[in-house]
Amino acid sequence: VLVNGEGNVSLKGIMRDGRSQSATWSSKLTSRDELSIVTMIFEAGKVRDLKVIEPPPESDRVPINEAHKNSVIDPLSGFLIPASAGDPLQPAACRRDLNIFDGRRRYDIALTFRRIDKATPEKGYNGPALVCAARLSPIAGHRASSPLVKYLLDGRDIEVWFVPVAGTPVLAPLGTLARPSVPSS
Repeated sequence: VLVNGEGNVSLKGIMRDGRSQSATWSSKLTSRDELSIVTMIFEAGKVRDLKVIEPPPESDRVPINEAHKNSVIDPLSGFLIPASAGDPLQPAACRRDLNIFDGRRRYDIALTFRRIDKATPEKGYNGPALVCAARLSPIAGHRASSPLVKYLLDGRDIEVWFVPVAGTPVLAPLGTLARPSVPSS
């Protein structure tokens, strides 16, 4: 809905002390006839090696410095949440801050509990879901004038639906929903 394109992502990491830890990340994304290839190696939450192949960034991008590559996780591993034994859909699982670095942008996403709901997609998992509200805070690498950044920061009601991954103690996102604000009459 917000971004058009195609891509492939590959990652490796581990779960340690109830948190995902990235080891390697590679992505190849194509959007609007532009190609972006990113390869990262993480060590203890720090980006140790980064290679980015893409068109030169626009001059109005907020610069990324070395500090932005510390205490971070890749965009997919950050959304794998350890589940509680017994009832995996505990509201406490939503209470977390994700410090994301995708090789091009550094941003934080604050998750908070919204509700327990029933997921009924056309295919795949069908059952209870943990719904978390998500609040984006861009740090670096973004364009402050970007319509997408402005849209996401404009008080949008963004939700991430987490469901149990069969045979694992992990919750993973089922999908996201951005609901437009409706003016009251």
